[in-house]
Amino acid sequence: AKSSSYVVAVASDSADRPLAEVRMEGPNGYTYTGDMLAWGAARAAERGLAGKGALGPVEAFGLEGLEAGNAEVGLKRS
Repeated sequence: AKSSSYVVAVASDSADRPLAEVRMEGPNGYTYTGDMLAWGAARAAERGLAGKGALGPVEAFGLEGLEAGNAEVGLKRS
């Protein structure tokens, strides 16, 4: 519970040239997972989802919604 998360994501083109990079910091991985699952369930119950069937997080909540949810549970860009 005393640990935290630090995530680095790099998007690259087909020649492995970096196109974009983002760094994020947040809570313990287990805490994040539980909080994010609870956020997603509450959000879906309150507002519904953006589509039907099997959806990824961005498809279900939209990019802005997913970013807001991550910020709510403590995962933020660093």
